[in-house]
Amino acid sequence: MAFIKFLSSATHIADFLKKHPDQKNEPQTVLVGRSNVGKSSLINHFFPIKNIAKTSGTPGKTSLLQCFSTKLGLWIDLPGYGFAKTSKKERFSWKKSAESVLENNPRLHCILFLLDSRHPPSPLDLLFHDWLKKTDSPYIILLTKADKLSLPQQNAQKQKIAQILKEDPASMILYSIRDIAGKTQLLYRLKNGTFT
Repeated sequence: MAFIKFLSSATHIADFLKKHPDQKNEPQTVLVGRSNVGKSSLINHFFPIKNIAKTSGTPGKTSLLQCFSTKLGLWIDLPGYGFAKTSKKERFSWKKSAESVLENNPRLHCILFLLDSRHPPSPLDLLFHDWLKKTDSPYIILLTKADKLSLPQQNAQKQKIAQILKEDPASMILYSIRDIAGKTQLLYRLKNGTFT
Protein backbone atom coordinates (compact mmCIF):
# COMPACT_ATOMS: atom_id res chain seq x y z
CA MET A 1 0.00 0.00 0.00
CA ALA A 2 2.97 2.32 -0.50
CA PHE A 3 1.51 4.50 -3.28
CA ILE A 4 0.17 7.84 -2.13
CA LYS A 5 0.50 11.33 -3.58
CA PHE A 6 -0.61 14.60 -2.06
CA LEU A 7 -2.70 16.46 -4.64
CA SER A 8 -3.86 19.69 -3.01
CA SER A 9 -5.79 21.37 -0.20
CA ALA A 10 -9.26 22.83 -0.67
CA THR A 11 -12.07 24.39 1.32
CA HIS A 12 -14.74 22.49 -0.65
CA ILE A 13 -14.67 19.21 -2.57
CA ALA A 14 -16.10 20.92 -5.69
CA ASP A 15 -13.13 23.32 -5.73
CA PHE A 16 -10.75 20.38 -5.52
CA LEU A 17 -12.47 18.48 -8.35
CA LYS A 18 -12.32 21.54 -10.62
CA LYS A 19 -8.54 21.51 -10.20
CA HIS A 20 -8.30 17.72 -10.51
CA PRO A 21 -11.04 16.54 -12.90
CA ASP A 22 -9.25 13.19 -13.30
CA GLN A 23 -10.30 12.41 -9.71
CA LYS A 24 -14.06 12.84 -10.31
CA ASN A 25 -14.82 9.13 -10.54
CA GLU A 26 -12.43 7.95 -7.83
CA PRO A 27 -13.99 6.37 -4.72
CA GLN A 28 -13.51 8.66 -1.73
CA THR A 29 -12.37 7.59 1.74
CA VAL A 30 -12.83 10.39 4.26
CA LEU A 31 -11.05 10.67 7.62
CA VAL A 32 -13.07 12.38 10.36
CA GLY A 33 -12.29 13.04 14.00
CA ARG A 34 -11.59 15.63 16.62
CA SER A 35 -8.45 17.78 16.51
CA ASN A 36 -5.25 15.89 17.33
CA VAL A 37 -6.90 12.44 17.20
CA GLY A 38 -4.22 11.16 14.82
CA LYS A 39 -5.64 11.37 11.29
CA SER A 40 -2.38 12.56 9.71
CA SER A 41 -0.39 9.99 11.70
CA LEU A 42 -2.69 7.24 10.46
CA ILE A 43 -2.15 8.28 6.83
CA ASN A 44 1.61 8.33 7.31
CA HIS A 45 1.51 4.86 8.89
CA PHE A 46 -0.98 3.28 6.49
CA PHE A 47 0.95 4.54 3.47
CA PRO A 48 4.55 4.34 4.71
CA ILE A 49 5.97 7.36 2.96
CA LYS A 50 7.62 9.72 5.41
CA ASN A 51 5.47 12.70 6.42
CA ILE A 52 3.21 12.63 3.36
CA ALA A 53 0.55 14.04 5.70
CA LYS A 54 1.73 16.92 7.88
CA THR A 55 1.38 16.21 11.58
CA SER A 56 1.36 18.80 14.33
CA GLY A 57 1.25 18.82 18.11
CA THR A 58 -0.99 21.88 17.84
CA PRO A 59 -4.70 20.93 17.73
CA GLY A 60 -6.67 22.66 14.98
CA LYS A 61 -3.62 23.15 12.74
CA THR A 62 -5.20 21.55 9.64
CA SER A 63 -8.00 23.85 8.46
CA LEU A 64 -8.58 22.65 4.89
CA LEU A 65 -9.47 19.39 3.17
CA GLN A 66 -6.22 17.55 2.46
CA CYS A 67 -6.62 15.38 -0.65
CA PHE A 68 -4.42 12.42 -1.58
CA SER A 69 -4.37 10.08 -4.56
CA THR A 70 -3.85 6.43 -3.54
CA LYS A 71 -4.28 2.92 -4.95
CA LEU A 72 -7.51 2.80 -2.94
CA GLY A 73 -8.88 5.93 -4.59
CA LEU A 74 -9.03 9.48 -3.24
CA TRP A 75 -8.32 9.91 0.48
CA ILE A 76 -9.61 13.11 2.08
CA ASP A 77 -8.44 14.26 5.49
CA LEU A 78 -11.07 16.57 6.97
CA PRO A 79 -9.97 19.30 9.39
CA GLY A 80 -10.30 18.13 12.98
CA TYR A 81 -13.31 19.36 14.92
CA GLY A 82 -13.77 20.40 18.51
CA PHE A 83 -10.72 22.58 19.15
CA ALA A 84 -11.86 25.23 21.66
CA LYS A 85 -9.69 28.07 20.30
CA THR A 86 -11.20 28.03 16.81
CA SER A 87 -13.44 30.98 15.95
CA LYS A 88 -17.11 30.77 15.06
CA LYS A 89 -16.15 31.52 11.44
CA GLU A 90 -13.66 28.61 11.42
CA ARG A 91 -16.26 26.24 12.91
CA PHE A 92 -18.71 27.30 10.18
CA SER A 93 -15.99 26.71 7.57
CA TRP A 94 -15.43 23.18 8.99
CA LYS A 95 -19.15 22.47 8.72
CA LYS A 96 -19.29 23.59 5.07
CA SER A 97 -16.14 21.61 4.18
CA ALA A 98 -17.50 18.51 5.89
CA GLU A 99 -20.92 18.79 4.27
CA SER A 100 -19.34 19.14 0.82
CA VAL A 101 -17.71 15.71 1.20
CA LEU A 102 -20.10 13.81 3.45
CA GLU A 103 -23.56 14.74 2.20
CA ASN A 104 -25.13 13.66 -1.11
CA ASN A 105 -21.80 12.37 -2.35
CA PRO A 106 -22.19 9.40 -4.74
CA ARG A 107 -18.43 8.80 -4.72
CA LEU A 108 -18.23 8.35 -0.94
CA HIS A 109 -16.72 4.90 -0.36
CA CYS A 110 -16.17 4.94 3.39
CA ILE A 111 -15.82 7.27 6.38
CA LEU A 112 -12.98 6.46 8.75
CA PHE A 113 -14.23 7.78 12.10
CA LEU A 114 -11.27 8.20 14.46
CA LEU A 115 -11.63 8.23 18.24
CA ASP A 116 -8.86 8.44 20.83
CA SER A 117 -8.81 5.00 22.49
CA ARG A 118 -7.75 6.53 25.83
CA HIS A 119 -10.87 8.64 26.35
CA PRO A 120 -14.65 8.32 26.13
CA PRO A 121 -16.21 9.95 23.06
CA SER A 122 -16.67 13.71 23.39
CA PRO A 123 -20.07 15.39 22.89
CA LEU A 124 -18.99 16.30 19.33
CA ASP A 125 -17.91 12.70 18.70
CA LEU A 126 -21.36 11.55 19.83
CA LEU A 127 -23.03 14.14 17.62
CA PHE A 128 -21.08 12.98 14.57
CA HIS A 129 -21.77 9.31 15.40
CA ASP A 130 -25.50 10.09 15.57
CA TRP A 131 -25.24 11.67 12.12
CA LEU A 132 -23.52 8.53 10.78
CA LYS A 133 -26.32 6.33 12.07
CA LYS A 134 -29.09 8.60 10.80
CA THR A 135 -27.63 8.89 7.30
CA ASP A 136 -26.75 5.21 7.05
CA SER A 137 -23.29 6.18 5.80
CA PRO A 138 -20.62 3.46 5.36
CA TYR A 139 -18.06 3.83 8.16
CA ILE A 140 -15.34 2.15 10.19
CA ILE A 141 -14.51 3.24 13.74
CA LEU A 142 -10.79 3.38 14.48
CA LEU A 143 -9.57 3.71 18.07
CA THR A 144 -6.26 5.53 17.74
CA LYS A 145 -3.20 5.78 20.00
CA ALA A 146 -3.77 2.22 21.22
CA ASP A 147 -0.03 1.82 21.87
CA LYS A 148 -0.40 4.23 24.78
CA LEU A 149 -2.51 1.61 26.59
CA SER A 150 -1.65 -1.85 27.89
CA LEU A 151 -3.40 -4.79 26.22
CA PRO A 152 -5.94 -5.19 29.08
CA GLN A 153 -6.59 -1.43 28.96
CA GLN A 154 -7.08 -1.55 25.17
CA ASN A 155 -9.72 -4.27 25.48
CA ALA A 156 -11.44 -2.52 28.39
CA GLN A 157 -11.55 0.82 26.55
CA LYS A 158 -12.84 -0.83 23.39
CA GLN A 159 -15.70 -2.42 25.33
CA LYS A 160 -16.46 0.85 27.13
CA ILE A 161 -16.52 2.97 23.97
CA ALA A 162 -18.58 0.35 22.12
CA GLN A 163 -21.11 0.39 24.96
CA ILE A 164 -21.39 4.20 24.87
CA LEU A 165 -21.87 4.17 21.08
CA LYS A 166 -24.05 1.04 21.10
CA GLU A 167 -21.69 -0.54 18.57
CA ASP A 168 -20.40 -4.09 18.26
CA PRO A 169 -16.85 -3.95 19.68
CA ALA A 170 -15.76 -6.50 17.06
CA SER A 171 -16.54 -3.91 14.35
CA MET A 172 -14.11 -1.38 15.85
CA ILE A 173 -10.38 -1.41 15.06
CA LEU A 174 -7.71 -0.62 17.65
CA TYR A 175 -5.08 1.30 15.69
CA SER A 176 -1.48 1.92 16.69
CA ILE A 177 1.31 3.40 14.59
CA ARG A 178 3.68 1.12 16.52
CA ASP A 179 2.44 -2.13 14.92
CA ILE A 180 0.63 -3.39 11.82
CA ALA A 181 -2.35 -5.25 13.33
CA GLY A 182 -4.76 -2.32 12.92
CA LYS A 183 -3.37 -1.48 9.50
CA THR A 184 -3.89 -5.08 8.30
CA GLN A 185 -7.49 -5.11 9.55
CA LEU A 186 -8.24 -1.72 7.98
CA LEU A 187 -6.77 -2.68 4.62
CA TYR A 188 -8.81 -5.90 4.54
CA ARG A 189 -12.05 -4.11 5.36
CA LEU A 190 -11.50 -1.30 2.85
CA LYS A 191 -10.68 -3.75 0.06
CA ASN A 192 -13.66 -5.99 0.87
CA GLY A 193 -16.19 -3.25 1.60
CA THR A 194 -16.75 -4.50 5.15
CA PHE A 195 -18.23 -1.39 6.73
CA THR A 196 -20.56 -0.66 9.65
